[in-house]
Amino acid sequence: MSLLSTHHPSGPAELVLSLDTGPYQGRIVKRIPFVIDNPWYGKPIVDHPATAQLKAEHPRATVVELYHEAPLPQFGLPSYDGVRDVYFGDDRQEATGGGSCTSHGTDLSYGTDLRFQLQLGGEARRTLIKYDLSMLPPKANVVKALLLLHVEELDEKADRAYRVVALKKRWSEAAVGIMGGLNATNVAKPFSRGPLYPVGDTENWDEPRCIGTADRYPEPVALVSFEKTGWTAIDVTAAVKNWVIGQWPNHGLVIEMVKETYLMGRRDIVITASDSPVDPRRRPRLSMAIEGDVAPAPYQVREVGGGLNAALAKSATAGKPVLCHVLSAGSITSRQLEGQVLCGLPAIKRYIDEKFVEVRLDGDRPEHQAFLKSHGVRRFPTALVLGPEGRAAGLLEPFDWDAPLGLVRSSFEFEQLYSKALEQALRRGP
Repeated sequence: MSLLSTHHPSGPAELVLSLDTGPYQGRIVKRIPFVIDNPWYGKPIVDHPATAQLKAEHPRATVVELYHEAPLPQFGLPSYDGVRDVYFGDDRQEATGGGSCTSHGTDLSYGTDLRFQLQLGGEARRTLIKYDLSMLPPKANVVKALLLLHVEELDEKADRAYRVVALKKRWSEAAVGIMGGLNATNVAKPFSRGPLYPVGDTENWDEPRCIGTADRYPEPVALVSFEKTGWTAIDVTAAVKNWVIGQWPNHGLVIEMVKETYLMGRRDIVITASDSPVDPRRRPRLSMAIEGDVAPAPYQVREVGGGLNAALAKSATAGKPVLCHVLSAGSITSRQLEGQVLCGLPAIKRYIDEKFVEVRLDGDRPEHQAFLKSHGVRRFPTALVLGPEGRAAGLLEPFDWDAPLGLVRSSFEFEQLYSKALEQALRRGP
């Protein structure tokens, strides 16, 4: 039996008791209501002083701050959901390859710091961070970009000299480790018990800890010394320029010690993570000054499948469940799921066509609201698995405070993790 806290970071909340195993796995046994009073949540977030300075230095530029849940109306995004961050560490090269815990969002078994914090140093810990910039037009001229990190704790006796390096390989908050960015085992030789994912395979670093030439670009984009708690600004203009013009694929940055040391059980620097709910003002920010026209290309969700009723009728004939993707043009994660996974990967299409009857809905359209509300759809993207007569068999949504059965957002961006989540929903059945 599991005890989950599901709530908005401020306001009404509840503890949920649910079953872990057996035929009734996931069934909720009891809900215990309580109330959270967080005076910082839901309040407008003022510009960081560095952002205010950018506005003064570049009066004709568009200056924006990207952080989790930032309003970006100039890019057609009511709430930005494109930041990903995680830490991992422990480079002991033992028989298993080592590997300390990571902050991958949904697993809180190692302590609350995993979701709320990013860590550096100590057990050779490094932080990965990425901002999705796909909403920017290709001709956007980024004249300045600052990565703003809020340091909560630091060891003044530790070596606090760090480098920031751009990555060549993709990674996921849900599966990153010393061996790979999409490596679910975190050991030097992944277990050979059959494929780990229904679609795709593990993706290891070229060398452990992403230090290989195929893992990263050779020269750091920045050097930084963390001198005190509070905010630290890092100039990452060179990396952002290369991402926007398409010179480099945007797989984000790794922040690591210049002279790496290993001290068991130690951490030298603690930084507020992007999903931290306690004080949203301290979440990592990417502040950019952009010259020229920044008007984005219009984006519209492409509904497919002929509507829900047609999909349910086809489901009854084919004997397969309905997979209903609920998307939103206002969500970066929705755009990536639709464009790069559902439409961009033939292997995913073949898998879905074999296992499901698919339908896609624009979650922002008024005619869908009653259906979405009745099935508990609260954020985007969401995947609903519907059994006979439209009975809900699975609900996959971005993990959030009140999404106990959800996925970390990055799981929707990778064919491996997404197909695995769908397979698990199939196994649970209606």
